[in-house]
Amino acid sequence: MKFNKVAALIAFLYIFKMGFSQYVIGPRSLSLSGNGVTLVDAYSVFTNAGLISEIKEIQIATSYSIPYLINEFQQQSIVGVLPLKKGGISFGGQFTGKELLKQQKISLGYGLKLNEKLSIGIRLNHHQLRIQNYGVNNVFTADIGFLAYVNEKLSLAASILSVGGNHSNINQERFPTYMQLGVRYSFQKHVQTYLSIDKSSVSNLNYRVGIEYEAYKNFYFRTGGIVNSKSLSFGVGYELPMRLRFDFGSQWQQTLGWTPHIGFLYRFTAKK
Repeated sequence: MKFNKVAALIAFLYIFKMGFSQYVIGPRSLSLSGNGVTLVDAYSVFTNAGLISEIKEIQIATSYSIPYLINEFQQQSIVGVLPLKKGGISFGGQFTGKELLKQQKISLGYGLKLNEKLSIGIRLNHHQLRIQNYGVNNVFTADIGFLAYVNEKLSLAASILSVGGNHSNINQERFPTYMQLGVRYSFQKHVQTYLSIDKSSVSNLNYRVGIEYEAYKNFYFRTGGIVNSKSLSFGVGYELPMRLRFDFGSQWQQTLGWTPHIGFLYRFTAKK
């Protein structure tokens, strides 16, 4: 038992350093292999603050995942978006881990639509990493991002997460900064494709691809892959008549295994 806890602690710190739990949030993004930088829904404001002002109705979403089927890594999130006359605000929290170690992130963001084609946003975060018998680390960071529509079919987005993180008082390493650049292209009304590249300050460049297909009205199939890490993902989503969207899927990584995920998103007004 003691060996398993030590192994879990080492693995968690490795994944924390790689930035996994910072930015891959929500079942839709996970089903598209982390292509969340251009996805416009409540989950994705964790990935790109520039998306906040693109959400036109009040949304609340919650999700749950078990990275690599390890209970000590289980992750929950809750997020809300409130549109304003000029832009919008978001609030949310991410909670990872159990008794041995816990990581949480509380965020408050604001987005502004500059014109019909360009939106920007900023989000402030408080991170806390608590390791049993090792102490507690508190870090404050900021995220910035934008979304630009080139035309009706093509949009571009970029995001920088965890800017300005100070050194950890646990291992004296700086909190990782993460950067992502993405493209969304609509081949036709029911097929969306997503491409992105990303890098953190402590990891190599990743190349991501994802496809979302609306097979029937409000019923979606999703799949994706991360080229250089031999990772694949898939999932489904369904928008119920009562303005509730259900998403489910899983991501598979050759070395670490499966990450199942599930989530619910509620819109306070009907989808247009």
